[in-house]
Amino acid sequence: EAYRFDDAANRLYAFVWGGFCDWYLEFSKPILQGEDAPAQAETRATIGWVLAQIVHLLHPLMPYVTEEVWAQLSGGAGLLLTAGWPELAADLHDPARAAEMDWVVAAISAIRAVRSEINVPAAARVPLLVKDADDTVAARLDRHREHILRLARVETIELVEAVPSGSVAVVVDGTSLILRLGDVVDLTQEKTRLGKEIGRLDADLAKFAAKLGNPGFLAKA
Repeated sequence: EAYRFDDAANRLYAFVWGGFCDWYLEFSKPILQGEDAPAQAETRATIGWVLAQIVHLLHPLMPYVTEEVWAQLSGGAGLLLTAGWPELAADLHDPARAAEMDWVVAAISAIRAVRSEINVPAAARVPLLVKDADDTVAARLDRHREHILRLARVETIELVEAVPSGSVAVVVDGTSLILRLGDVVDLTQEKTRLGKEIGRLDADLAKFAAKLGNPGFLAKA
């Protein structure tokens, strides 16, 4: 209504590329590759239904691509241009399940970030220890264990009471996710590297502070 097509495009991009392609399809792979036929059929139907809603929502922004996809989805049953706009029932949204999946995504993303920052080899699978997990988090870990093992590239998941040495931890909503890296990363060497990086950043900060404290520089800027 406010003609903010840029906002609409950004929200759609985040959902289609991030929520649907990057996460939902990855979460669906074990089901589609498994042996549970009813679960496979339900998952395929859900993917098809969501894709149909996506092409409707994207149609004002990229009509030629969406019209082609719609022709494949609908079997040639008329143009998307003349199809009705999606009207979704309010009860399709499940806040509890949405919060659960948001936590799973945040946990996997946090573990991936730590692996990247500490230069853990991509093929290395390390144990994941979980501290301060309440009953809700423990249930989520149990339900989504396969997703976390596969997408975060961890070997095992274990609840613990303390953080062992040779580990790196990250906190997600009060729960500590701990990677035991001593067998795959030289932590002493990594501390040295990070110390050098801190020194470089401190030098940059001092340089910028000196510039900002120079009236002549500020006058020209």
